[in-house]
Amino acid sequence: MVSVDCDEYAAMLVSKNWDGVAEYLARGVGRLVLAEVDVLVICSNTAHIAVPRVRHLFPSLPVLHIADSTAKDICDKGLGRVGLLGTEPTMREDYLKAQLGRHGLEVLVPEEDAELRQIFQFIMDELGFGEFKESTRAFFVDQVRQLSARGAEGVILGCTEIELLVRQKDVPEDVPLFAS
Repeated sequence: MVSVDCDEYAAMLVSKNWDGVAEYLARGVGRLVLAEVDVLVICSNTAHIAVPRVRHLFPSLPVLHIADSTAKDICDKGLGRVGLLGTEPTMREDYLKAQLGRHGLEVLVPEEDAELRQIFQFIMDELGFGEFKESTRAFFVDQVRQLSARGAEGVILGCTEIELLVRQKDVPEDVPLFAS
């Protein structure tokens, strides 16, 4: 197991330095490779932005992709169209959505840039520091409802902190939540 400095990692995320994030995380993976790990599990949706770089640098290292296990849960329920809430790169970039798509899933994210930025801001400024406000919960529940209204049959909570804030009991019963 290797941990990373969240402040350094977060600064790169906020500045949208995706290549820097990938390089930074790949250095951590390099330490694991030196320790002769058999398989890589990255315990963060956002950190999966580094998977292409990791696969390039360490082609023989198997990677258990978080989207594959999430997709299995979704497909087991017979769903084909899901919403995704997470950090801004998780929602904007294709690294997670494309992997979910390989399982035949269509992925929806909030439509408005302001909503994407607000979700990211809540994660970075509140949830990441263990601050869970009712007003923030209400915002996320509204995002789930909006995604459902656009045809999402379920919603992926693509960030651990969101899973701590929003529970199945907070949203309509017919919109299953998937903790990745």
